[in-house]
Amino acid sequence: MGIVHLAGNPSGKTVVVKEPKVTGDPKQDCLYLEKLQVEAKILSNLNHMNIVKYEDSYVGGNSAYLVVEYLDGESWEKLFSGKSISEDDAEKYILQILDALAYMHNQNVIYRDLKPHNIMLTKKKVNKLIDFGGAKFFYTQIRDPTFQHTQVFTPGWAAPEQMWGGASFQSDIYGAGATLFFLLTGKPPGLYLDAHGGLKPPSDVNHRVKRMSNVVVKATDPDPNKRYQMIGDMISDVQGKLSVVSAPHLIYGNTKYTLSGELTVGRADDCDIAISDPAKFISSYHTRIYEQKGEYWVEDLGSLNGTFITHDPQAGFSKLSPKSPRKLRDNDPIALCYHPRLGPYVTLKFVVGGN
Repeated sequence: MGIVHLAGNPSGKTVVVKEPKVTGDPKQDCLYLEKLQVEAKILSNLNHMNIVKYEDSYVGGNSAYLVVEYLDGESWEKLFSGKSISEDDAEKYILQILDALAYMHNQNVIYRDLKPHNIMLTKKKVNKLIDFGGAKFFYTQIRDPTFQHTQVFTPGWAAPEQMWGGASFQSDIYGAGATLFFLLTGKPPGLYLDAHGGLKPPSDVNHRVKRMSNVVVKATDPDPNKRYQMIGDMISDVQGKLSVVSAPHLIYGNTKYTLSGELTVGRADDCDIAISDPAKFISSYHTRIYEQKGEYWVEDLGSLNGTFITHDPQAGFSKLSPKSPRKLRDNDPIALCYHPRLGPYVTLKFVVGGN
């Protein structure tokens, strides 16, 4: 969707300049321009050693460019296609990417397009995520007018729910599992799906794989409720340190909040779950989740843009009336603000127990 240039900035530093490809098709050119604008906005808010560094950007009229750091290295796709690596090396490499995802999820960024093509290994052995044009940050995301929902996915690498626009933090976990499969086997995971749509264990393809096989299978379960529910759990399991949380809790980003009594959610600093939202779509005191006689409830606190809930994300979210609590079920997603085309603004997930 773009053209990439190697360049030097005024101080003599080597950088990469990206600009949208011009095809002459107004609809296509608009999409490519928007993709670059989305990438610039999201990258400008991120700062992590395993994420390509934002340097500068410009948008004016029908032209735009994005400047990012130059990475001296190669993509995982080029380095490891057809070449499996050891479990120890795979652990070291994937942990760097998982750490970047954990950081992003805590900033409310869903990457949505994790695959070896979008990860580079530098000559200093640092792994970095590149290409954020498919990411989602609150409502900021590429919008395709062809579809009712924004669909960002690469077949063979993306979670099944992304085909209908249902990306979540758990979708990135699927992508991480599929990418780990590639590291361990050198093979694209899309060629190794079973009859039920699940990914076969990498040990079936490479018999030297032992402890990481179960990690891949859990991370890539077709049912997002059966995957790790946050990146931190996958990190713990990769390291052999996973512990089960039996108490009911809420998940936001890469953090679990145990439900004891009630939790308030909003922008205010004294909320139990305080969400940084410069655009102020979320109210200061937006929602509360509480326990009553062994049951769990969600209540909108008269927020400006609403609280939404669903038992089936593919069917869409329904809005809660203020001060009219709704009973929660295990694995229910709770959306703070919701747009039928752009999806949830912020999503929390209620989990009765387990990981």
